[in-house]
Amino acid sequence: MNEVKLVVSGIGNIGSNLVRLLSEKKGVKIVGVVDIDPKKIGTDAGLLTGDGLGQIITGDLLDICKKEKPDLVISTTTPTTAQKSYEEVIPVLDLGINVLTPNMGTCNLWVNEPKLAATIDKKCKENGVSYLGIGATQVQDRFILANTEGCSKIDKITFTHFADMHAFSDASVRHEWGVLLTEEEWYEGLENGTIEKHEYFKDGIYYLAAHMGWEIDDVTYEQLPWVDENKKVYACVFKIQGFQEGICKMETNWIFIRDPERKYYDRVTIEGVPYIDSMNTYTPDRGLVCTFAALANTIPFVIKAQPGYVSSLDVPACTLIDDEYHKHI
Repeated sequence: MNEVKLVVSGIGNIGSNLVRLLSEKKGVKIVGVVDIDPKKIGTDAGLLTGDGLGQIITGDLLDICKKEKPDLVISTTTPTTAQKSYEEVIPVLDLGINVLTPNMGTCNLWVNEPKLAATIDKKCKENGVSYLGIGATQVQDRFILANTEGCSKIDKITFTHFADMHAFSDASVRHEWGVLLTEEEWYEGLENGTIEKHEYFKDGIYYLAAHMGWEIDDVTYEQLPWVDENKKVYACVFKIQGFQEGICKMETNWIFIRDPERKYYDRVTIEGVPYIDSMNTYTPDRGLVCTFAALANTIPFVIKAQPGYVSSLDVPACTLIDDEYHKHI
């Protein structure tokens, strides 16, 4: 293989930036760009994030897959569950094409949804392909686990993801997190489903604990708005705690905010031997860039993986690729 042929499906903020990044890579050929939005079909995918690239958006994923026979489909559409993400690409898998998707809930299904993992695994093996979910979040997972390597004893792990969202549009943060709405609109949206609940954040507790050898028997989940003096929501906050025999062993805090100082960081504290307080700080574009960049860097791993469902933490760190992709396959 001297050139990887791929199709990108879903040309929103992530998909359009991914197309732009891949157009600069060596040994990658985009043979199709797909979206269901009739306003986008027939336009150049590059125009969404800059100048035109000559990648014209079409509306039929299966048609382009049958015609071009790509090695990989990267599906950047936005279903909120691992089940729906999988259902969208079953016809692609049936064509014998590998699939990569930036869906947090899909990253480690053997721990969190073993029945779905087994279903996907069976489907992939029948067709000789692999299916992998990855994105920004596995970077945080690796950050947490890497800090435990030198520990002899751990009582509790606390992780905080503080994410400024100025890199995303107003429409996006309203729908995804309810930020910029009034407090009343936020609670109404949470109730009627127009604001995402993101309960998959609980999944991380289970699969990270499994890597530690901890058996978590209870997980609590809380989603709340931070509200300013004008009753406007400026942050959506999640607090998840995992308990073993009544003791909190792991806590994750996810803060999505329009921060005036545009702070963006990940912080891990480990109460144990030794005590650890570790922080990574980023520019505000981290959340957006990390998602599409991780997809680009993961391409060789999903293609060379053994047929079946692949857990994101079972592949090596997907580092930046600046040469021919085939050298990594």
